[in-house]
Amino acid sequence: ITIRRPQAANALGGGTCNAASKIEADCGAIPETLLDSDLFGHEKIAVTGAISQKRGRFERDDKGTIFLDEIGELPPQAQVRLLHDLQRKEIERVGGTHSIPVDIRIISATHRRKSIELELKQRPKLASDTIDRLTAYHWPGNVRELENTEVRHKFWASTLARYASA
Repeated sequence: ITIRRPQAANALGGGTCNAASKIEADCGAIPETLLDSDLFGHEKIAVTGAISQKRGRFERDDKGTIFLDEIGELPPQAQVRLLHDLQRKEIERVGGTHSIPVDIRIISATHRRKSIELELKQRPKLASDTIDRLTAYHWPGNVRELENTEVRHKFWASTLARYASA
């Protein structure tokens, strides 16, 4: 049996979402110049040729689930904007002056395997076995997983240092 990604996303959506939750976006097919307008909407005259306000996909699918296919095709700066807005649970239309709260679940897919390289200005002071474990780890999550690991490391390092000096 072959299951297409949109069918899988629909099944994961649970079928209990509102009618708007059938929204899908093929990120590879949206021109980069129209990406923000398509996903977040725009105010009247904020985009060349726009004669009226447009609600974007996220605003139209509030309280639902949206399927973002080929999310790996988004340019890196667009991925950063998307992540930032999703973390805040607010969007802002192109040309808008206020944030719009959204409650949305995202299902995404990509055929790409992304690798992330981080530039460290100052190499952290870690034991060599810790560095070996960090570099050998597969990191199936994203940069947020790495960030959370760093926060936990700093917490435990400071806690242990306090107890060691007591």
